[in-house]
Amino acid sequence: MKKIPISELLIFILIVSLISCFGETKGRVNKIDLEKVNNAEIVRITPNGRSSVTTTKKESLESIVRFINSLELKSTKKIIDEPKADHKYEIIMLGKERHYINFYGKFIKYNGTWYEIKENIDVKLNSLINSL
Repeated sequence: MKKIPISELLIFILIVSLISCFGETKGRVNKIDLEKVNNAEIVRITPNGRSSVTTTKKESLESIVRFINSLELKSTKKIIDEPKADHKYEIIMLGKERHYINFYGKFIKYNGTWYEIKENIDVKLNSLINSL
């Protein structure tokens, strides 16, 4: 059996660590379980003001959960300040579980972690709000 020099082993560990820290990960994060939420509030903040919709209806909660669970999120670098966006949306889901999702154009803050999506989804969010 051939022995691997310690320097090569350390370099390998360093490379794996860097890839895991800085590599992009894609996929769904923390799927929301419909059975564990019973209240949702969606807040829309625009230059013209603030409006919100609160619901406890099962059908509305299903629409919101389906929308959030369908998002393909890509991890992004750490964001300290809120991104600039004309429209900002907040979805707060409460029950046995709590979920806080903020939308800023192509960026999403999901339970305290920042993600990026492929496109601005303001139109989809407005349609969701109008359907409730």
